[in-house]
Amino acid sequence: MFQNAKVNLLLSRNPITKPLFVSPGHQVDIEDARLFTIRCCRKFKIPEPLRRAHSLAESGKNQFAKSKKRHKIIAGIGKYNG
Repeated sequence: MFQNAKVNLLLSRNPITKPLFVSPGHQVDIEDARLFTIRCCRKFKIPEPLRRAHSLAESGKNQFAKSKKRHKIIAGIGKYNG
């Protein structure tokens, strides 16, 4: 509660999992934020747009790590380590 107005809510479809904190954004009231979040949570607790963004970020991070490791191997060729 902030100045007698509800500013966020806890949303949980399963009593076993931790709840999801939902807050409204620009020109969105708390009820619309709740409904939008429920519609975006299909199979998983995390809303689908967030899941996809996380998945893309993870794959990019993994590709970067692989390229960095490959660069180290290539850069190390020809150096004496003894």
